Amino acid sequence: MQNYRYDEGIISGFSTLSSLGVSVMTTLISLYFVIINRITIGEMLAITQLVNNIANPLGRLSNEIPLLKSIKPIENKIETYFENSHEHRINSIDSIENISFKDVSFSYDQSKEIIHDFNHVFYKNKKYVLVGNSGSGKSTIIKLLLNNYEVSKGTLYINDIDINTINIENIYQHISIVHQNAPILNDTLKNNISNENVEIVEMDNNINDEAFAKAAAQKLMELINEGK
Repeated sequence: MQNYRYDEGIISGFSTLSSLGVSVMTTLISLYFVIINRITIGEMLAITQLVNNIANPLGRLSNEIPLLKSIKPIENKIETYFENSHEHRINSIDSIENISFKDVSFSYDQSKEIIHDFNHVFYKNKKYVLVGNSGSGKSTIIKLLLNNYEVSKGTLYINDIDINTINIENIYQHISIVHQNAPILNDTLKNNISNENVEIVEMDNNINDEAFAKAAAQKLMELINEGK
């Protein structure tokens, strides 16, 4: 860090002096040509502005060189981390038959557990719905399954194999996630749910939002039970 700051100071100072020198020299030379009536004052200002527009970006670019150099050690550390983290991932899977959470707990900052002693087994060819309030850990369970984070306590298994011993690329060959960003309209609940669906829009306009929400929830559960 000290070397980075030293290099940054040297290059920044040199860049500033160079930009100032170019600006002064351009102004003096242009002024000389104005005095001998070779160019007008307007042309002098145009030339000075043009040179500044070229010199200033080059000066800012040179200021970024120490920053780029400082990133290299960080890049090396990240590469070393991933190389070491893959050394113990010696297992692979041909398919996913089951996913087991055994006494799994997880916390992002060690102060508050998002997931506490979660136990469940998910089986192949079955459908599951994770239901909970915002921040209750639904997305976190998916992130643990993708091995984006390691569990704080407990073990996550795929086919009774510890997920931390399975090759990460092999995991991604069998798991796909489709994220959904649902837009929220500044409108009624009915219009948010219908989302311009013609069949829903044509429903009786006298129905209130509460009744509409109950009907929509009931229809959703029917679709889930039918496996749609």
